[in-house]
Amino acid sequence: MESLFFKLEEILKEQNSVLQELLQVARGHNQALQSNDHQQILHWVKEQENLAKLLLRLDATREELLVGATAHIGSHVQPPHTLSQLMEYLPSGTTATSLKNLTTELKQKLAELTLLNQRNEVLAKNGLDFIAQLQGVFQPRGSTTYQSKGQVTGPQPGKANSLLNKTI
Repeated sequence: MESLFFKLEEILKEQNSVLQELLQVARGHNQALQSNDHQQILHWVKEQENLAKLLLRLDATREELLVGATAHIGSHVQPPHTLSQLMEYLPSGTTATSLKNLTTELKQKLAELTLLNQRNEVLAKNGLDFIAQLQGVFQPRGSTTYQSKGQVTGPQPGKANSLLNKTI
């Protein structure tokens, strides 16, 4: 049983280091979004994808260890679905303390990562909105001013085709 908790502790340490890397990558992605560096944005997105895949594999292993640890705790205990629920049933000791500390660190890093990802999402959305507006200026959705025969189309004769709405 102690080996299960030791393996769980090792997985949590790995997840903690991967989350730390993800935080660094998210910060780099944020800087690339702010500076509008397309190559760096692509680089950071690929890094995030690779680290997210690794984190998913580690999470699957952690889930398996949680199921095994639950089986060893006792049949009178409801199977915990999360690590926090398992912590309630752990006997006190250095392993339990270490697992609790790792769980706290993971929660803090996940909260920080969530905040950074929300900022990055807002920056990316604003950039895409700006591009859509700029594209609308250069390529209006309506008909173009001149058709292939050279005839003028667009607004009513005598009214200017303006980008600004001058009505009050």
